[in-house]
Amino acid sequence: MYPSASRGSISLNFLHNKPSPIETLPVEVFYVIVRQVVKKALRPPCADEGYFRDLMNLRLVCTRWAQAIEGNPEFWQRLSLHSGEEFVRLTIKRTLGWPLDICGTVKSTSVVDLALRESLRWRTVDVQINGQTDLDLLLSRPAPLLESLAMRTPGPGIKAPSLILFNNDAPRLQAVKLIGCPLPWSSSTLPGLRELRICSIRETVRYRIFLDVLKRSPELTHLAIDCTKFDLLDSRTRRITLHKLRSFELKDLNRSVMETLMYLIEVPISANRRYAGRLKEDDIVEDVLSPLFDGLEVLAKFSRDLPWTLRMAMGGPTRWTRDGWDDTLAGEATLEYRGSHPHGTISIVVTSEPRRHTDIFDYFVGRLAGLVPNQIPPSLHFIRLHPISPTDPSSNILAKIDRHFPRVREIVIQDTSHQSRVRALSWLFLPTTEKSRLFRCLSSVTLQAPYHDDWVAWLENWRTRLGNSTATEPPPFTTLRVKDGVIGPDKVDVLKALVPDLILDDVKVK
Repeated sequence: MYPSASRGSISLNFLHNKPSPIETLPVEVFYVIVRQVVKKALRPPCADEGYFRDLMNLRLVCTRWAQAIEGNPEFWQRLSLHSGEEFVRLTIKRTLGWPLDICGTVKSTSVVDLALRESLRWRTVDVQINGQTDLDLLLSRPAPLLESLAMRTPGPGIKAPSLILFNNDAPRLQAVKLIGCPLPWSSSTLPGLRELRICSIRETVRYRIFLDVLKRSPELTHLAIDCTKFDLLDSRTRRITLHKLRSFELKDLNRSVMETLMYLIEVPISANRRYAGRLKEDDIVEDVLSPLFDGLEVLAKFSRDLPWTLRMAMGGPTRWTRDGWDDTLAGEATLEYRGSHPHGTISIVVTSEPRRHTDIFDYFVGRLAGLVPNQIPPSLHFIRLHPISPTDPSSNILAKIDRHFPRVREIVIQDTSHQSRVRALSWLFLPTTEKSRLFRCLSSVTLQAPYHDDWVAWLENWRTRLGNSTATEPPPFTTLRVKDGVIGPDKVDVLKALVPDLILDDVKVK
């Protein structure tokens, strides 16, 4: 009787029940979105609140999303020891037998018991331990699928457990990281261990026991020891060789411990090494820097008469965080020695007042120059140069390095402020007299920066201003490489007229 009305009702009904585009996403695409969302929610260390919060929020979008999330075991593999017992039971149920990633801080014994029942499914363990009992329990069960172990203890009172780690049943364990936690094994064998990091161990470590651990880990490729005390050296302790080691790091150890570990652990010449220490206001420079140099000396002698590079970085990059700009790395002075293949790289990092960075580099470079003479001068790479005062010679790192290696042929200046970049160039462009000219054999200079017009404008002005006796002289080097960033076409013309060989390396001209 009312055909038009009936058709309208059916049409409205259809539109009301029609799924929205977001509900019709292919499930594979939806899973990719969920992975990206929860990945960004992860917060170190041992934090999982953001992960589960975002997962629960995605469930609330629509019924189809909730069913897809609840039915995929992948999204429930994180088992948090900080969660309530009922939620942990639900998590275990939804994993459908998939491997588990144990995380969080222990909240209750009942939750630990639930996790222990699933030890045969553990894939990773990243937890904070507050009590001796919890530590003993977590390390006592077989874990045949376990790939990585990370443990933290917030305070004293926890001792190394006298047990066989994971009942000697963790054949896949490849990475162990301990912060504050004592070494959890002495007689266990970890044949597949590839990475071991220990930091701020509260119990004094015995050299012999620690070396036994390393000997029982023949596949070890990465070893890092940070801020840890060792006992007096036992006469029965013998040196070991870690044939497969590729990365070796010693940080914030007292002089005796650092020297002893360098002697006891023989590292392949191809391995990369990183030694770090702190130079405080009242410290004697020799006491702090000398043991750091010992490892560098060995590699430098092996690399004699081969091409090599010295990289000097004054401070680390400033990083943006949720709390604002983070400049905690500003106090780091990093010297990196890069030898030729197959020799590895040695990095020495000294944390100090930034005003002392020039003297720190002067010490190391001076010691290097005093070793067995090297017929090949280094390539110099300066990163984040501090401002060089024209009236304060002690701040001029270029002049100090020139005293030790005057035959340098290549210099790279990177990520440096306009003021420091211009001051460095002015020292390199000084009139060609024997007394004032730096690096008389210099043939190549590289400038790496986000913007290049400012220093090119200074250079153009310096070359053409009245009274400059060197305005018509060629520069002291033949190759100028401009790397990264942006430069104007008119500035390119200025540089082409200045040097015989101009190289634009990944530079935008606009």
